[in-house]
Amino acid sequence: MSSEGGSHWLSNKHIIVSGAGISGLAFAISLHKLWPTNVAPPSITLYERDPSAAPPGREGYSLSLRSDRPSAGIQTLQKMTMLDALLDVSISSLGSPSTPNRPESPEGGFVFWDKDFHPIVKLRSKTPPNLPISSMRISRASLRRTLVSTASSLPGVSIHWSSTITNAHPSPSGDIDVHLKDGTTAPCTLLLAADGSSSKLRTLLRPRDRLRFAGPTCIFGTAPLSLSPSPSPSEFGSVISGSGTALFVAPIDDSRLVWSLSWHSSVPSLPQKQPLSREESAALRTEAKTRGAAFGQRFADMLERTEEGSFARFNAQDKDGFAHAGNYVTAPEYVGLEGRVVFLGDANHAVSPFAGNGANLALMDGWDFAEALVGEREGLEGAVGRYDGLAVGRARKVVRMSRRSIRVMHSVGWRLMVYVMVLRVVKALFFQ
Repeated sequence: MSSEGGSHWLSNKHIIVSGAGISGLAFAISLHKLWPTNVAPPSITLYERDPSAAPPGREGYSLSLRSDRPSAGIQTLQKMTMLDALLDVSISSLGSPSTPNRPESPEGGFVFWDKDFHPIVKLRSKTPPNLPISSMRISRASLRRTLVSTASSLPGVSIHWSSTITNAHPSPSGDIDVHLKDGTTAPCTLLLAADGSSSKLRTLLRPRDRLRFAGPTCIFGTAPLSLSPSPSPSEFGSVISGSGTALFVAPIDDSRLVWSLSWHSSVPSLPQKQPLSREESAALRTEAKTRGAAFGQRFADMLERTEEGSFARFNAQDKDGFAHAGNYVTAPEYVGLEGRVVFLGDANHAVSPFAGNGANLALMDGWDFAEALVGEREGLEGAVGRYDGLAVGRARKVVRMSRRSIRVMHSVGWRLMVYVMVLRVVKALFFQ
């Protein structure tokens, strides 16, 4: 922490965070690290709907943490002094010397395979100066557990599990009264919405700011890692059929992989998530087998050995971010909260899984808003302006990038050949 003296408008105040996901936890850890040692800090309470850091059925996938622009998840973790702890629980990393706890492969990175699982292009980011790695693959469960463990150990930080914020209103004292699902009310000076892409607070304050369908519908599940198209745990990526379907494959841990079969739909399908009945899981397995026929016997084997309790269906969705200015609270009954509620991570800007960047944006939002708050000692407005200047533009870039990825992965005919040539040029210019 800095030893810089003086006062701060948040000293001895209370910050409430809706959601103990990646952005909310990153904020709490970052604010504690950045706060001046001789200034009284605010207390932070996170309310989370999940019952624990890694609830069953919600953590069965892995994430990419990256250093290539506009991503800076690795750089952010280094600033948070969390990089080593997360490397120790990562699946793989690129750029560092190999150790038993940090497996690294010179052949690792993102791979585009053809329908016969032959590599088309391998993309591996260059390691930036002053960083030990360029990227890592980590299970969401490991990432969240590590962040929770760190945040929970900090003085003045508390996490309430199985607790949901249902509403919020200005109080007569000038603070915010936050209403919880158990009927109690908690006061705070600043309320952060970090409750994910289906944010309850965004629905209340910005009812017309909704997720939009990005085009693909996906069925996914988990299968043995031995069925991966790559022998290296450091490789993951997309299998392109050339007929409009795509298959994403990535390791979750040292024994399992997650696969996701996707195709373009004119309208979104009905989402299905666990727990599902045996009949519902069987129907998804059958549909995936039919839609993924172009991927041959290897995918048929994946389906055959997919855990029944892991099947699910979702629609890829996204939304651009927004700035906290110009009447950003659009619901008339909540205008009194304008300038007191700040949206972080997916609650502000949702990206589809095709972006491969949601966790990076969440980490960056948490750090950048904490840094802006510490730097603006007289009030919230300047801090929010600094944060918006960083967060909104980069999130829009990521949304555009994900839309391009969707086009590439589901392309057919001559478009696919053009995209492959472009990918090879991009690799030569920007990747190892």
